[in-house]
Amino acid sequence: MHRFFDAHLLGGLFFVPSPDEIIFYYGLSKGHSYLFAFVGAILGYMIAQVINYYAGNKISPLVMHVISKRKVYKARRFVNKYGTLGIFLFNFLPFPGPLLTFALGIAKYNFIRLFVLALTGIAFKYLAAIIIYHVFLA
Repeated sequence: MHRFFDAHLLGGLFFVPSPDEIIFYYGLSKGHSYLFAFVGAILGYMIAQVINYYAGNKISPLVMHVISKRKVYKARRFVNKYGTLGIFLFNFLPFPGPLLTFALGIAKYNFIRLFVLALTGIAFKYLAAIIIYHVFLA
């Protein structure tokens, strides 16, 4: 479990690009338990999302002076346009969910709502990965 946790904690940070899904499949192919893989990946990824959100939140005054507010609030407009489905999809699909979390931290988006949606998206992603692995690759 700790390998999944470590890999997804590091890979979930917005400034560390990582192929988390490939790491997950690789771990499953080495015979690791589905439950431990799932729990380790979820815990690591969600802790990384908390770090991303708070990093964005804490440096928002600095960011507002460096880049335009219009660019910062682009992520907020995305969420306003696509709603909760947008946050869910950014975490479900291999899109830059950690970057969205960082940007929403800057924009001071609702913390609880963001993490419920991120957790739901990432949980569905890894459940789908387990099902695909079990049906087609195991």
